[in-house]
Amino acid sequence: MDIEFECADSGKPVPTVNWMKNGDVIIPSDYFQIVGGSNLRILGVVKSDEGFYQCMAENEAGNAQSSAQLIVPKPDKRVIEMARDSLRGGEKERERKG
Repeated sequence: MDIEFECADSGKPVPTVNWMKNGDVIIPSDYFQIVGGSNLRILGVVKSDEGFYQCMAENEAGNAQSSAQLIVPKPDKRVIEMARDSLRGGEKERERKG
């Protein structure tokens, strides 16, 4: 699952946007991507991505910030059981053809 945080920045001159996670600057990479100039996209979210994310926009006129908390739920563990009869039926069909 991927996730994207939106940072709605505007101003003149156009603000510089930086993202932080738990107070540490996020360096863009293949995993943490800056898209659309200011949004943060995280590819393949995992439990360790949980935390507080902060968008900081700054230009000559000043700065603004916004933050959000990311909570990654435990994945659903669903077990799919095949009916034994359907498997046996498939084996019988193969035996007859062979």
